[in-house]
Amino acid sequence: MAGRIGHRAGGILGLHRLLTGEHGEAVRYDLFMAGRSLDDLGSSGFSWMDLRAFTRYAPHTSAFARSYHGEAAAWGPTEHLLATLIDVEQIANWQRAGKKAGPRPKPLLRPGQRKRIGTTVLSLDAMDKLLGYSPRT
Repeated sequence: MAGRIGHRAGGILGLHRLLTGEHGEAVRYDLFMAGRSLDDLGSSGFSWMDLRAFTRYAPHTSAFARSYHGEAAAWGPTEHLLATLIDVEQIANWQRAGKKAGPRPKPLLRPGQRKRIGTTVLSLDAMDKLLGYSPRT
């Protein structure tokens, strides 16, 4: 989760969409925790550029980051690096063991990742039939 947290549209319009969308409450909370308020927006003490910088460079521990990135915001760069080191060490130990028939170690599951269940792709109708669900009847 290194880097900044961005949003699609630019300028004041982009900030307005961000605030009126699903992440607005998280931004409001982060501002409150920082001693600011959206009510001050547009004043000489809190400009639109201040709000832009506040959202663009929010730390991964902020409510906005958790809202924007979901579970993936739970880990910062250090945690991801440590997980990668563990994965590399497990592969190296597996290679040194020399058991080619042994199962290859699986990487640690990162926040925001889901375990994959199978590789078969089904159409919606086939999945409905498999699950015994009929919403389109």
